[in-house]
Amino acid sequence: MHGVRGKWVAGPQRNKVKEPGALSTLHCDYCFLVKQRAGENEDGYDARRGSPIMVAYGSQSRSLMAHYVVRKGVHPYSIRVLKTFIKKLGYSRMLYRTDQENAITALMEEVGRQSTAQMVPEESKAYDSQSNGIVEAAVQSFEKSFRTARDALESRLGKRLIDDHPVFSWLTSNVAKNINRFRIGTDGRTAHQRVTGKPFRVSVLEFGEHCFALMANTKS
Repeated sequence: MHGVRGKWVAGPQRNKVKEPGALSTLHCDYCFLVKQRAGENEDGYDARRGSPIMVAYGSQSRSLMAHYVVRKGVHPYSIRVLKTFIKKLGYSRMLYRTDQENAITALMEEVGRQSTAQMVPEESKAYDSQSNGIVEAAVQSFEKSFRTARDALESRLGKRLIDDHPVFSWLTSNVAKNINRFRIGTDGRTAHQRVTGKPFRVSVLEFGEHCFALMANTKS
């Protein structure tokens, strides 16, 4: 039920084929939990939309990252989480691609300067989402999974949460991690397995699930 509510989306789905031997490409874009209304500013925080969510995608491992950020563009937190994601991917040289939106381009350039990996720009057409379709598909995949996880959490709590509830800061990254851990691709592997060489075998709780445990060195 939660999957039906969360993953329905209008419009056709397109499959992208990666050319063999190509460098891994880092794709990055922003999304919002609340869709834009006419007349709103697209940069930074908006009281009616909340903070932007930065979504990044590594093409070879098909790894996904999603984090709430303070605002679009260059910011210390945005730089830090992107550098951490690049390090986890394990590549010494990567392409990066944007739709030439000023905010994301400036961020990627700064991350390229600070990253230990060599970052080579590969720009798509300016402000053309179709030419940047891989990250658009990654954003869509994240949004569908987020809606599913949110619906499950709200059912567990028995109430509807407001769009800018603080718990969504944790749910956002949790959703991306679980996509990497458990979503199996056409090659029979998960993103986690493509990066680490082995499947993720740790048992995890559903987000918001109660866990009763006995702390170490304590009596029952």
